Amino acid sequence: MTKRRISSSTEEYWFDDAAANRAVDFFEKCLTHGKGEWAGQPLILSPWQADEIIRPLFGWKRKDGTRKYRTAYIQIPRKAGKSTLAAGIANILLFADGEPGAEVYSAAADREQARIVFDMAKGMIEASEPLKKRASVYKQSIVVPSTASSYKVLSSDAYTKHGFNAHGIVIDEVHALPNRDLWDVLTTSTGARRQPLTVAITTAGYDRHSLCYELYDYAVKVRDGVIDDPAFLPVIYEAGKDDDWKLPATWRALISAEMLVGFGKGLGRGLAYAGETADMTGVMANILVIAILAPLIDQMILEKLKQRLLRYQYV
Repeated sequence: MTKRRISSSTEEYWFDDAAANRAVDFFEKCLTHGKGEWAGQPLILSPWQADEIIRPLFGWKRKDGTRKYRTAYIQIPRKAGKSTLAAGIANILLFADGEPGAEVYSAAADREQARIVFDMAKGMIEASEPLKKRASVYKQSIVVPSTASSYKVLSSDAYTKHGFNAHGIVIDEVHALPNRDLWDVLTTSTGARRQPLTVAITTAGYDRHSLCYELYDYAVKVRDGVIDDPAFLPVIYEAGKDDDWKLPATWRALISAEMLVGFGKGLGRGLAYAGETADMTGVMANILVIAILAPLIDQMILEKLKQRLLRYQYV
């Protein structure tokens, strides 16, 4: 079962415990949940979120004290807090990353998808008196006058999107991007920044001829040591190549216990038998495709799956 990340610790890099703790504390002390039963409650990170993503991203440093990681590919199942996590990262980059004139962007295949993360981040700001005092919140943007920083929402119509000077980029549901235009426009705009960060966060995709698969393939090779890229953080939750996707043990081991709690009853609706849909068994190098296939799956199959999961006490 594959559930790893590689963080090489050499003489070139060092881990800043204080910076890592500050990033985690920012979530827990400055941000709150915006929806559902946890609305208004502090955004306490699950151990896998803190230890696999936030601490490495903001704790590992280069000799000059800047961030080690400049790109992160994060692939997690649906209903595991993906958008909430992405919104929190965007707010750190806007308020707490020490970058004057920071330009932070939420982007996705369409503006509606991009707004999911942006609106979550905006809701977190509006619910936090200290952050709200520092920010001017608008429909399509958030501005922090004291640092001349801004946070805006974008869609994949990349041809008119030039002239950026991005410090932080959060791209949601990378698997849905129709091409790599938006990715290229944004990532090539970071050259003048001291420690830019691009976060590609997504559920599993199924198109091998896509930016998502390209990033996934690269991330796997970095994770497994085939490619040496210390500036790239791969965080991938997937079934291993030799795992039997038909076994409940595979589904259980695919995610951490904390992530399973986040799924709740949605797990029964979100997990799909890849073999019961056309040509999905070998998709994405044996990734167990989750949730994004749901619209393509006959309701009878979903009901059958639900009954199987009930027998294994998953829901």
